[in-house]
Amino acid sequence: KVSSGVLATDDPDEIMNVVPVITAIDVARRQSELLGMTLQVPKEQPRNPDNEPSPFQSDVLERLKATGVPEIVETTDGDLHFFRPIVLTQDCLLCHGDPAGSIDPVGGIREGWQVGEIHGAFEIVSPLDETRALIRSLVIRMSIMVGIFIAVIGSIVSFSLRRQLLPLGAY
Repeated sequence: KVSSGVLATDDPDEIMNVVPVITAIDVARRQSELLGMTLQVPKEQPRNPDNEPSPFQSDVLERLKATGVPEIVETTDGDLHFFRPIVLTQDCLLCHGDPAGSIDPVGGIREGWQVGEIHGAFEIVSPLDETRALIRSLVIRMSIMVGIFIAVIGSIVSFSLRRQLLPLGAY
């Protein structure tokens, strides 16, 4: 049996269900989907092959590590990418710490990582197509409103000038 101080079990699924970062990923993924976005979790040396970073994601992970910034926002052709680093805490070392190469409580191999290291990130991807369509629609509406405003003001000025100049035409 593995004891984390709160949970005593040898069932890897039960252990995974109480890992804070896994819970955060599940919640963020559900919320992202509700908002029409996607969540990705690019990670160096991922245990889940779906989290293997693309070259773009690898570059962002390197910048997160090098700069220590709390987030990076990038745009690509049609998407907005919001990255927030996943920073290892003492709790993470139960599965990712020492001794490197040993089996962790869920059956994975410990990497020998240390507190404070960044090996992954939360990435929220928001498609910009809807935003661009909304902006286009607003620009069209504003252009029509400005055109109507100019026409109304022009008519008022023209009417006022004719009315003021009409008496001069009588002389």
